[in-house]
Amino acid sequence: MELRLRTDITPIVNVGMYESFLDPRYMFEDWSSNYEKGVLTDSDIEYCDEAIANHWNADRYKALVARYAIEMIAEFINDTKAWNIFSAIQLCEHVYQIISPQYYNFTSDHLEFNITINQSEIERIFELVKNDNNFFAWIRERFGHRSGFTSFLPFEKNKYIEALQGRDVEWAFGMYLAYVLRMEFNNESYQEKLYERIAHNHHVDEFVDDARFHEIMQKAWAVA
Repeated sequence: MELRLRTDITPIVNVGMYESFLDPRYMFEDWSSNYEKGVLTDSDIEYCDEAIANHWNADRYKALVARYAIEMIAEFINDTKAWNIFSAIQLCEHVYQIISPQYYNFTSDHLEFNITINQSEIERIFELVKNDNNFFAWIRERFGHRSGFTSFLPFEKNKYIEALQGRDVEWAFGMYLAYVLRMEFNNESYQEKLYERIAHNHHVDEFVDDARFHEIMQKAWAVA
């Protein structure tokens, strides 16, 4: 069967791009330090900073983040198989999308991605968790109601079992995968790799649509 999962439920990587390490303001905040002092004038730097703020191609940047994020998820899926946590699970590597909220008040960007998994794996998960009080305590703490927030997820035992065996299996499997991630893996390692691959392989000028900005960059690269 094919399931659609979400990184706000299963946080293998965090793709939030507002007030996070992936926020372009922070990812590329030291862009001018790549050049020797004097290569760029103060007015060059001021213009470029404004161009980054006003002519940033968010769709291009989002597509790049999504591509690297799916690589990290593929690595995690392979790790679960190497550790014999799952056997019949595959990532649909070309089916994914970052979903961004209209407003960033209470939520942030998340990645939706698809996997395929055998029904036998779902049945095995049921046998593993049905009497595991630690699991149900954890999902209640992680996904349950909080002050000012009402959860729509099946975090109570009877609701979870019903979801796992019914139409809401995507939610239930995603919650179980989050539990595996928390108990068996250090998800910070996938997050760090995501940041490093973007920071080390890409430059701010890839995402700015402004002619004068690129003229200044070409001048700076020629001197450097």
